[in-house]
This record gives sequence, C-alpha cells and structure tokens, in this order.
Amino acid sequence: MPVTEGCARWVTGGWRDADRPYARLLSQATTPVYGRHANEREEQDLAAELMGFLSTSLGSSETTHAWLQRLSRDLVTP
Repeated sequence: MPVTEGCARWVTGGWRDADRPYARLLSQATTPVYGRHANEREEQDLAAELMGFLSTSLGSSETTHAWLQRLSRDLVTP
C-alpha cells in the first residue's frame, strides 16, 4: 500500500485498531526519503513530522483535496 493511502487509512480510523501500524507507516515513509539507510536523527525528524501531520488530520473536516494538498506541502515537499 502506498504511503499516501496508508496515511489516509490511518487517520480515518486505522489508528484505533492499528490497521496499518504506525511503525510500518513510518518505515514506508522513511524509505522513499532516505532509502534503507536513514540514521537515527533522520528517522526521528521524519517521525515527528509524520506524527504532527497525522495528529492534525484526526477529526479534521477538510476535503480530500485539501488533505492531499497539505500532505504534499507538509511532508512531501520538505
């Protein structure tokens, strides 16, 4: 499952029952950014960014389009 789809699934209720465990989601997000050789600091920074994004997505009433734009702006672009 692509990272975008995994994030969407996580924020729409997957967090409750770990349907897409956060650790796997983080791993899938880390690989495209750093490859399989991220150091601890890089992984921690990405984890903070990812959790911040996911946390602000919980209970949000934004449209899918707005959510995807924010995902791109907050996670993909940096």
